[in-house]
Amino acid sequence: MSRKRLLFSAPGRVQLGGIGSVVMSERLPTRAWRSLRDEDLRSTWFRFLDTLGYRRLYVPSHSLEEPIPVRPSRLPLSIDWLMREGVEAYRSFHAGNDNATMLLAEGDRCPIVRHEGRIVGALWGSTCRAHAEPPDRDLPLAVGEAFEFNIHRSAAERGQGVASALSTTWLRQVRAKDCTAALTLVRPENRPALKSYARVSYQITGIVHSLRLGPWGYHWTAKPISAAGTTPSGLTDAW
Repeated sequence: MSRKRLLFSAPGRVQLGGIGSVVMSERLPTRAWRSLRDEDLRSTWFRFLDTLGYRRLYVPSHSLEEPIPVRPSRLPLSIDWLMREGVEAYRSFHAGNDNATMLLAEGDRCPIVRHEGRIVGALWGSTCRAHAEPPDRDLPLAVGEAFEFNIHRSAAERGQGVASALSTTWLRQVRAKDCTAALTLVRPENRPALKSYARVSYQITGIVHSLRLGPWGYHWTAKPISAAGTTPSGLTDAW
C-alpha cells in the first residue's frame, strides 16, 4: 500500500459530499455520550477520533465507461435542474445552504427531485474542482473527472430511491459531457450514503486521512484515487 504525504493547511468550515461541516461546539464528554447513545460502536469510535483531530474519508468512484444502472424509485418522481429563479425554493428545502447562487455562477450543477410538486432531494456536482474536507479548500480534478457533493434528501422520503435517482441523473449528465469518471467523498460511518452509492455501482478506490494538530492539518492518501484504481486522479495530484 502506497502512502503519499500531502500538505499542511489551517482548518476551516467547508462542505463534504453529502455531509455538512462539523462545528466543535459541544464539550468532548457530551459529544461522546451522545454518539454512544445514538450510534453503534464503530461510528462512535470514528466520531470520537474526530474530536481528537483525526478524520478519514472514503473515495467512492464510478467509471463512466461502465453501464449506469437504473434503480426504480418507490415513488413517482420528476427530475430537473436547479436554475437561478428556483434558488429560493431550494433554500426553503435545504435550510442553511446559502451558497446556491454562488455555486451556479461558478458553473456547478444541481439536479433536483420532486414528488407531488415539492422538492424532496438535491445534489451538487462539479467538473472543474472538488469541494472537499480535508484539506479545507477546493481541489482541481483531472481531465475527464466529475465530483459529486452535498446530497440532501427529505427525511420522509429516505429509503424511497431519491438518492439513487439523483446520482444516476448526475452520472448521465457528466458522461454526456465526455467525462470518464465520477468521484465523491464519504465518511466511513455514513453507511446509508455508502449503500446508496453502491446501488449505482460506485466502488471505494481511495481513502483520505486528515490529522489536525492545533491550527495545522496534515493530510495523506492511503490508496490511489481514481475510478480505474490505477491512475492517480486530480485529487491525488493536488494533495
